[in-house]
Formats: sequence, C-alpha cells, structure tokens
Amino acid sequence: MKPIKQNIPLTPTQKNELTNIDNTRRNLISGGFKLFVLTAICPSLAASLSSCELDRTIDTLLGITKEIDIYYLKEQFRIQNTVDGEFRPDWEKYEGWGIMLQFRDVNFGIPVILVWLTNNQFKCYSSLCTHDSCFGNVNPSASKVILPLPKSSPEEVSEIICSCHGSRFDSIYDAKVTNGPAEKPLRQYKTEYIQSTGMLRIFF
Repeated sequence: MKPIKQNIPLTPTQKNELTNIDNTRRNLISGGFKLFVLTAICPSLAASLSSCELDRTIDTLLGITKEIDIYYLKEQFRIQNTVDGEFRPDWEKYEGWGIMLQFRDVNFGIPVILVWLTNNQFKCYSSLCTHDSCFGNVNPSASKVILPLPKSSPEEVSEIICSCHGSRFDSIYDAKVTNGPAEKPLRQYKTEYIQSTGMLRIFF
C-alpha cells in the first residue's frame, strides 16, 4: 500500500523560518552571481575583497575623466585661499596651495582636494580621511578637512589636516601620513595638464 500523504498546516513560526531560508538562498545566489561577474571583469579582486577595496575598484571601473579650465582653477585658488581678503600675487611660485572641488558622480560625491605643485602641475586627493571617514566640504566653515598651506621653504611640509582627530597628510608627496591616528594616505587620483587646450584632466 502507498503511504497516505497528509497536508499538515505549518505554524506561523515554521512559516517564518521557511521564508528566512528562502531569502537567504536567494541572496546567496544573487551575491555569488555578482561576485562572479565582478571578478571576471577584474580578476585581481579575488585577492582583495574588503568592502573598501571593492568600492574603490568599482569606482575606478567607471573610467570617468573630468576636464577643468586652468583659468577657472587659478581663480578658485585665489577665492579659496584669501587671508583677510588678500591674496599673495606671487602665489604660483609656492607649492602646496589647495582647493576643494566637488563632482556629484565621482568619489561618491565627496569633495576632492586639488593641490598646486607649480607650472600647472597638480595632485588630486579624496578629502575622505582614512582614519574615521570625516571629509571635506566646499564650504570652508562646514569642512572637517582643512586645506593645505603652501611651503615657503624646501624644509617645510605642506599638510592636509583632518580636524576630527588630528590626522595630517603631506599634500606634496602623495598624501602620505605625517601625523596619526590615520595609518593610510588619502586616496589619490591621477591628473594631467593639456597645455594645448589649457585644460586639466582628473581621472576617476
């Protein structure tokens, strides 16, 4: 004789457990597929899958380039670096002046710091502090990250300062840490000045 099948109703607790199991299975399948696609595009991700590194790779894969007129940038340097309403007329001779720029579609909308190196050469860093995620603002009074001041002598260090916990970064030498508690440099973006067009490119 064949066994008689009985449809025994599930309790509410059992129904919730089955729903949770089904959702977990669905998330695992979805996550596995996304990871497969991402690692197929960039195999190096298999060796570094922390959430921070994953975000950085996705951002890099966007391949977005911003072009900015050099005259506009120089005007921003004058506007954002006045002291008592005055600006040094010979400012271009000194490395280390910095300005904040913000682009909604790159660097997760967080402002970047553009640092003047003389002769239309620049360094570009994310203003997101690597210690506790404080970041800059295009409005100086609301910014947690303070723009660097220029070097008046080769011995001086031009520093980007995070006011949250006192971390400092060398604005000239790839934002390396000069004072903790931060342990890693600020994220850096490549720049290129096109002399024929007078445009600065920032590669995100």
